[in-house]
Amino acid sequence: MTLASSTTRTDALGNGVTVVFPYTFRVFATTELEVIVRNATTGAESVKTYAADYAVSLGPTGGNVTFVTAPANGDVVTIRSIRPLTQPTSIRNGGSFFPETHEDVFDAITRLIQQLQDQVNRSPHLQRSYDPAVVHMELPTPVAGKVLAWNGSASALTYADPTNAFTTVGGLTPLTAPTIVTADKVFGFDTSLGSNRSVTLDVLVGALGRAKREFWAMDSKWGVKADASTDNGAALNACILEAQAVGSGLGPATANVYLTPDETLGGVVLTSQQIVVRKGVRLIGPSERQVILRANSSFPNSTALVRLGHATESNCFGTSVERLALDCNTRTGSIGIYSNSVMEHGGARDVLVFGWMSKGIWLETSGCQNAHFEDIECNIGAGAPAGSRAIHIDATGGRTAFLDVTINGNGAATQGDGLVVTGGALATVFDMHGEHVDNVVRLISGGGTFIAIDGHASVVSVVRYESGAGFRVVGIYKLGATNAVQDIANGVTITADDMDYWVGQPDSFNGWFVRGNKIIGARITGWADPTGTLSRATFDQSTVTLPQLAQRVAQLVLDLKAHGLLGT
Repeated sequence: MTLASSTTRTDALGNGVTVVFPYTFRVFATTELEVIVRNATTGAESVKTYAADYAVSLGPTGGNVTFVTAPANGDVVTIRSIRPLTQPTSIRNGGSFFPETHEDVFDAITRLIQQLQDQVNRSPHLQRSYDPAVVHMELPTPVAGKVLAWNGSASALTYADPTNAFTTVGGLTPLTAPTIVTADKVFGFDTSLGSNRSVTLDVLVGALGRAKREFWAMDSKWGVKADASTDNGAALNACILEAQAVGSGLGPATANVYLTPDETLGGVVLTSQQIVVRKGVRLIGPSERQVILRANSSFPNSTALVRLGHATESNCFGTSVERLALDCNTRTGSIGIYSNSVMEHGGARDVLVFGWMSKGIWLETSGCQNAHFEDIECNIGAGAPAGSRAIHIDATGGRTAFLDVTINGNGAATQGDGLVVTGGALATVFDMHGEHVDNVVRLISGGGTFIAIDGHASVVSVVRYESGAGFRVVGIYKLGATNAVQDIANGVTITADDMDYWVGQPDSFNGWFVRGNKIIGARITGWADPTGTLSRATFDQSTVTLPQLAQRVAQLVLDLKAHGLLGT
């Protein structure tokens, strides 16, 4: 008989009950059928075995495949022809002519052509208007770590640097070849996902990446709740982990996780585990500090509420918390934010940390390197022990920047310190305010540059320096503080207001310049103190005596030494 249909396959969906699946094309033997079941959840294909997994009935226009076990609900069942690529029929010279035998041979050849067409339909190919002599689809020799792209003339496939490429976007795998050929493009799904097109990598990431880089932790998928009772640690950490996994496949840009509950609710409570904001993830509230991450009474003592970067991660580009309030609930030894990871362009912005009993922000080891903290308020928990620190930097190398920081000791009496720098760390601070703390800035073993530091009510010293490489402060405003500077290392206490103070700089700095002219340079040493009579009295240059001139020169040398321009 003839083959009136070009169909060589049947596709159907399982429902967990049906075992009989019809097919509507002719096969010549039960072994010429391939039966495949694709898992609806994983996408994995399983090729079934004849007799062990299913039985087959044959007919001139099709038949049935009967499974031993019904395919699961949603699984895709594919029944396809796999005619062998052989020709077993022998037709000899002078032999008998049997029309049916000849027709079967022709049918078998046609079926092979149909099977090949099925494969072609599932393969990348050029549109019909492209001349294959001009546009070549041959694949170049495989090279590890490269991706395929059209060359500059759109005439052949070549390799591209995959630095900004990706392998998956939200579970969608880029195709290997497009049907529209454009120079200097890579392959991927178009914005509608409805056809296989060639688009620029930037557009592709922009179309699919933006949505996949944004996660709302309050969605039902994650189950984070602002109901003042649900323990949200595991759910929020799971959301952050998935955001990191998706964001890391889209190049260096970060992924955002949003907390957006009603501000009148009781906060996002944490009971059993801290929140780990992983590498490349930003945890963001809806607006200025409306959302509160709150430790409840069972939260582990001496544990940070939020950790920037996992313990195993380094170079945490973009890792940050923003627009949030963190309530440590006066837990013993509690810490607001902790990190020991390098944070390139990471840190915190527009964050309130309160109720902590040990440290508001603690940057340890390499946690301070290249981090940035802006618009931060640290309020010490009531009853915090001596030695508590609003911001503690204990690190070597790199530099941490702070902009617009307010530190409140939460009481009439002094209570702990503001910014403490140890371990040889360096800090750059602009605009820091402190009250009810022992010291707004305390340099135990470190240094940096500080601009506009002021101490208000119940502050012992605006700046306390104990040791380190040196520092400079431009603009110390004592206001309600007792001292502007306590320089323990050099035995100096200054109570003046509105001043600058440098330590370790006059012997090493290159000078102050105005429009390219040096106004003050490095100290000149080797000057011994003059002895004898000193004088600052006026004199007439036409009548002055040599002893009078010597008295005035001696006084000038002592005055310049007092100013620090000359040294012994």
